[in-house]
Order: sequence, then structure tokens, then C-alpha cells
Amino acid sequence: MGEIHFSCPHCGAQLHVGEQFAGRLVKCPKCSQTSKAPAPLADRPKDESVLMAEDLSSSQKAETFAVQLARAFVYPFKGSGIFLLIAGTATLFLLMMLARVFCFVSFLILMFLGYLWSYYISIIASSAAGEKELPDWPDLSSFWDDILRPILLVMADGIVSLAPLIIYAVIITRWQFYSDSEPTPPLVHVFVVWALLYFPMGLLAIALFDSVAALNPVLIIRTIAKIPFRYLLACVFFFLVYYVNISVKGYLAQIPIVGIVVKTFFSLYMMMVAMRILGLIYHTNAQKIGWFEPTK
Repeated sequence: MGEIHFSCPHCGAQLHVGEQFAGRLVKCPKCSQTSKAPAPLADRPKDESVLMAEDLSSSQKAETFAVQLARAFVYPFKGSGIFLLIAGTATLFLLMMLARVFCFVSFLILMFLGYLWSYYISIIASSAAGEKELPDWPDLSSFWDDILRPILLVMADGIVSLAPLIIYAVIITRWQFYSDSEPTPPLVHVFVVWALLYFPMGLLAIALFDSVAALNPVLIIRTIAKIPFRYLLACVFFFLVYYVNISVKGYLAQIPIVGIVVKTFFSLYMMMVAMRILGLIYHTNAQKIGWFEPTK
């Protein structure tokens, strides 16, 4: 499938996306602004080989998607990725060391974590647009847009995902379902599964729409229903990455200094892999999802 090359009208960055994004809204991985990818000329002759390349069997597409998910684990090392990982690790490690001496540094750590989430969101957007390498660190031009807003969007996703469980626990059972003598009510398991399925798609939606309105349950549930098997496969990879990240960090935390450095590096790496997986969900299923189809 061919590509469309164009310049971002906001920052001038040279962008390229697959032809399936023609006429759709695309988020710039550099400035995070949204613009419409130019559509091919109306009199452009059709390339039959390209059309045939899109007509793949569902099994071939699923295999290709699985391979792309597996390749997400080498994604953070492409291009300048290793230097970005080293820079992020060094900055966060220095802040954590200073926080042991100066209390105010804890606020700087929170700011940096907000900045990291801004970067993670840009990874989702660039991966969804078909980029094969990590985007550059975003410009720190606005405290609201580059630090506070990303954290609030992610927090909103977590709250909406856990809302059914929270309502059930607080209003219905008043947290009485935690008991050693009685089994956990089945509804609790249902709401936990709901949250685990809702959160990744919600994160993808807020990354591409850049709005808390994208957490609308109708949009999220309808999207998951369009690609159920691929989405479940992506969720398995996503939560596998999260589980390995938590487990390894627990062991490394017991090692002084060196363990903290390695833990920080590994955590940044695994988060990049997880965000890459989310972006691939949209990139490989853009036509089925249809979020940015041109209005007729």
C-alpha cells in the first residue's frame, strides 16, 4: 500500500501516512495538532495491484497483526529510540535522587511524569498514523497542554473504566464483598473484566481525539465490537507488558542504585511498547474502526 507525504500545517514537520488515511484527520507526532491528510487527485489512475493488496484474507490480516504486535518489543530501539530511553532514564533517576534531599523535587517528578504521559500519547498517535520509529520528545511549550492535560485525560480514562465497579462497591455493597469467608460476587469479576477491556481502548481514543468526550461508552463499546478478536489479542499483549513491567520492577527495586537505574530504563521501555501496541490497534484496523471517515 502506498503512502501520502505532506507537511504539517501547524509546525511544518514532514509527515507520511498510508493511503487508507487519505482525507482523514491525522495527529502530528511532533506538535500533537490535528490536520487532514490530503486526498489523492480525482483523476489519478487506480493501481490495481494496490487494490488487490488490500483484499487479503482475514487469516492473513490476523497473522500480520500478530507479527506487528510482536515487533512492538523492538520498536523502542528503532531510530533515536535508545538515546530517548537513556535521556528519559537519566532525567528521572536524577530527579528521584534529588527528591531524597529536597522535598520540592517531588513536584518536579510529578511534572516530568505528566510530560512522559504527553510523550506516551504522542507514541500512540504516531503509531496509529503508521510511523515506524519513535517520535521526538514533545516541545515543552505549555504547562496545561504538555503536562497537566495528559495526566487528567489518563485519570479520566481510569475513572470511567472503573466506574461500574466503584458504583457497585460504594452504593450497592459498601465494600462488603471483601471477605475471607464468602466468595467474591460474580458481578465484581464482570466489572473488573469491563475495566480491563475498556481502559486500553479509552486510552487510544483520548490519544487520537484529544478529548475526554472520546471516553463515551457508546463509542468505545461499538469500536471494540467491530474488531473483537484483534482487540482481545492486543489486550493480551498490552497487559502482558504491564505484568512483566511490574514484576521486574519489584525485583530490581531491591538492588541499590544500579537496580533503580535499570528499573527506570525498563519501565520506560515497556511503556513505549505498550503505547505502540495501542497505536497498532488503530493503524491496522482504521477502516473497520472508522473514527475519522470523511463526512458525506
